[in-house]
Amino acid sequence: METEGKDIVRIPLSVCNMKDRIYWSKSCTGEYTVKSGYKLAKSIRKEVAYDRSNAESSSNRKCSAQSWSFLCCGEHPETVEHLLFFCDHAKAIWDVAPVSWEGLVNHRDKFWHWWEELKDAVHKEKGQERIALTINLLWQIWKSRNARQFEAKARDPMTVVQKAVGEWREYQDAQLKEGEPIRGSRVGKEEQSEWKEPREAWVKINSDAAVHQNKDRAGWGLVARSWQKELVGAWAVPGISCSNPKMEEALALRAAMLVAKRQGWRRVEFETDCKQVIDRINSGENDVDIATVLSDIEKLKSSFYECCFSFTRRRSNSVSHQVAKFATNLKETAEWKSDFPVWLLELVQADYLALIVLKDEDFNRIPERIGDRRENPYRKNADFDDPKLVQSLKCISAY
Repeated sequence: METEGKDIVRIPLSVCNMKDRIYWSKSCTGEYTVKSGYKLAKSIRKEVAYDRSNAESSSNRKCSAQSWSFLCCGEHPETVEHLLFFCDHAKAIWDVAPVSWEGLVNHRDKFWHWWEELKDAVHKEKGQERIALTINLLWQIWKSRNARQFEAKARDPMTVVQKAVGEWREYQDAQLKEGEPIRGSRVGKEEQSEWKEPREAWVKINSDAAVHQNKDRAGWGLVARSWQKELVGAWAVPGISCSNPKMEEALALRAAMLVAKRQGWRRVEFETDCKQVIDRINSGENDVDIATVLSDIEKLKSSFYECCFSFTRRRSNSVSHQVAKFATNLKETAEWKSDFPVWLLELVQADYLALIVLKDEDFNRIPERIGDRRENPYRKNADFDDPKLVQSLKCISAY
């Protein structure tokens, strides 16, 4: 019941008084097609046949259980996380590997979350090289697993690591011999990526979402800047639930549109690093997973004289990403409109220079929650004493 309750809370409600609609969940557009219906009927038929065969032969069930136990090392189900991190063989490989990610240990229970955090390291010293080596390690762990399961060949952990390092070096050498810059390295101006200002008289709002599935918490970061590169507003919005990343990204973008509407901005560019959401908006195609939010976004477009939606890479969306991570520790929305905290100004300045220079000790200065004025020196920068503002922030947080 508790799980069902959380799933119900995660269903987004429309902010534009849209009527409920029925969607066919077996197609990405939400519309029924003969092809999707046929696939569903075929899968149901297979499931029924499988259940019948299991009911007829208990020996087959035992054999199946033994086979599954072998694939799972006899201890745990073979999930992606178990295969790459928690299996004894994988642990032995990571122990002798020349690269480690101690700061990501707590994220290993969700591979996609671990991967998202790993990508942020690209801005650190030799970050791209470390990530490339890590990818080779993951690949060799997978190949080692296949050799063990299908060929009965056990590979020594050190041998696996040496193979990964060797292939990584071969790739590096091949890139240098061809005279090409290594992908992701900061060689030449063309390799740099930076935030781009919007058109004249426009405002750009960057949005991002941070998700902590293990804590069941999410946060949205919204950062607004003018065509003159001036920071004109920032919002850290804690989510009321924790959905999948695509849904949270869509909700963050919708929140950005609500903020722009309340601020009276009429020419706005909305930018995020979730390509799936941007592609759906610009193509007009539906997505059953985020259909309600997409409908709201379509309707909110009429609130502006002009607006557009653009995709950017994570390294060009770093400010809103950090604000989103900050929001996961909040209980209420934080807003800055004129006086901004030092850590936020530093991030914005670094964004202009295309150099992320915020160190761990700098980020630790960010308050973990919005408390009273004595506990939180930055709370005075947000005008929480204005009743209308408090109400509007609650509205944003509610969605």
